[in-house]
Amino acid sequence: MRNILFTCAFLAASILAGLTGCSDSTAPNAQDFGTLRLYLVDAPGDYQAVNIVVTGVEAHFAGADSLSGWYTVAADTDTIDLLQYVDGNIFALADSTLPVGHYTQFRLLLGEGSNVVVDGETFPLFVPSGMQTGVKIGHDFTLGPDGVFEATLDFDATQSVHRTGKGQYMLKPVIRVVASSGDTAERGAIVGVVMPSASVVMTMVGADTVRAEPDPESGAYRLAMLPVGTYTVTIMPLLNAYGDSVITGVGVEAGMETDLGLVALVPILTN
Repeated sequence: MRNILFTCAFLAASILAGLTGCSDSTAPNAQDFGTLRLYLVDAPGDYQAVNIVVTGVEAHFAGADSLSGWYTVAADTDTIDLLQYVDGNIFALADSTLPVGHYTQFRLLLGEGSNVVVDGETFPLFVPSGMQTGVKIGHDFTLGPDGVFEATLDFDATQSVHRTGKGQYMLKPVIRVVASSGDTAERGAIVGVVMPSASVVMTMVGADTVRAEPDPESGAYRLAMLPVGTYTVTIMPLLNAYGDSVITGVGVEAGMETDLGLVALVPILTN
């Protein structure tokens, strides 16, 4: 059973009564409210720490322009080490009430001080436009009167942190939104080991691709936050000397890990 860690560091109830610059046709009904809960998880990465400074979380009401229509759902400032929220550990990012209606995206507001730790050394993490406009994450959802919408922001630190040619580290967030039915235990994971480890493991959740990069030494991987169901897992080697491996009919149960064991990729025979 996975250990679920809830750290309510981002709890806010800042509610705006109306939208500046919005017409009556797009303004929400301020008399009715629902609840939005957001969580954050990360995939295991090659870094010792990836610390991001989050100063707020907002949701955008449908029909409003890009400047107005943003509702604050978390306003505290905290430094989050993404790599602490893997293997079932979940960070409670926001729990707040919002006017009912249709929303189209979230926005993470980032502050100064984000960094990455590599081989015991801390490097500044540059976030292009993140401190000006925030990191926008598109996802449509509708909030009804007294309703609850819960979702998990599945952060991929390995795919998000890039080292530039000048030796600097840059954050270009790769984040998948996983809507929840209200209990994160209703999802499961697919785990296993692949050799050679220089590979990419992926599956599909609807139109979204869920991918993981195996640990360079052990070859272990984890496809997390998967809804209950049956999946096809594709393993694509990064080395041309090996062929792809496709595993069909992989079942995922609530709160459980489906272990595919060791998959040894088959070399491609050449004449």
